[in-house]
Amino acid sequence: MRILSEEMDKKIEKWGLTEAEKRAILSRVRGSIDMNHAAEVGIVIEATPEDLELERNLVAKEETSAMKRRVHLW
Repeated sequence: MRILSEEMDKKIEKWGLTEAEKRAILSRVRGSIDMNHAAEVGIVIEATPEDLELERNLVAKEETSAMKRRVHLW
C-alpha cells in the first residue's frame, strides 16, 4: 500500500490529482494475502516476487476461484 501511495504522489505532482482524490481512491483499496478475499472483489492486482513456483501456485489457485478480473504485476 505504501508503494501505491508513493506512486499516487507522483501523479499528484504530474497530473494535478488532489490529496482528497488520492484519499478517496486509497479508501477503496484493500490489501490482503488471503486468496478467499479475491472472490469478493471486482479486480485483483497481484504483485509477487520473482519466484516461478510461487507464481504457478497463485495462478493455479486463481483459476479455481471466482475472481472476475486479474492483473499480474511480475
